[in-house]
Amino acid sequence: MDLKKLFEMQRVLDKRINDEKGLRYTKPPAWKRVALLTEIGELANEWRGFKKWSHDQIPRNWCELCQLTEMPHKCSVPLLEEYVDGLSFILSIGIDLGSEDYAPTYSSIGVSFGEDDELTIQFEEVYRYASSFNTFPVNDKKTWYSFVFDNYLGLGQMLGLEWPEIEKAYFQKNAENHQRQAEGY
Repeated sequence: MDLKKLFEMQRVLDKRINDEKGLRYTKPPAWKRVALLTEIGELANEWRGFKKWSHDQIPRNWCELCQLTEMPHKCSVPLLEEYVDGLSFILSIGIDLGSEDYAPTYSSIGVSFGEDDELTIQFEEVYRYASSFNTFPVNDKKTWYSFVFDNYLGLGQMLGLEWPEIEKAYFQKNAENHQRQAEGY
């Protein structure tokens, strides 16, 4: 896993957005952390495993067309798309923190699909770390960042997402985000 290219692509997008929107800040703004928490929630909603009250707990791993046919098409897989949206904000926050040298330390490489309760706990851990930014000392924000990123990567593994597909989806989403900026999103 080489994150350098993703950090660089995110840096270019962030600079464009900051320049075009006139945004200036010296530390990760609260709005980025709220956006990250929102994306984690949207990811959980696509996973659906915590919805014990529902008969429909099937993760949205495939788009509707994938489920109906094997025809080639431009697929937007909701679970993967939401995961990549969260990854974009994690990368952006890492840039703000000067953590572009981040190297994953998550030790569960090769984890297969987790049990619902294990995944629910992993979502909870990601939420817990992502929402604890202000509880970490100012000089220890990189530790906070490592906890968030490591747990997010672990969540992706537990959801059955593989790095090549995550990376490809990130490239597509980054291009889409540039197009959105060009169109006045």
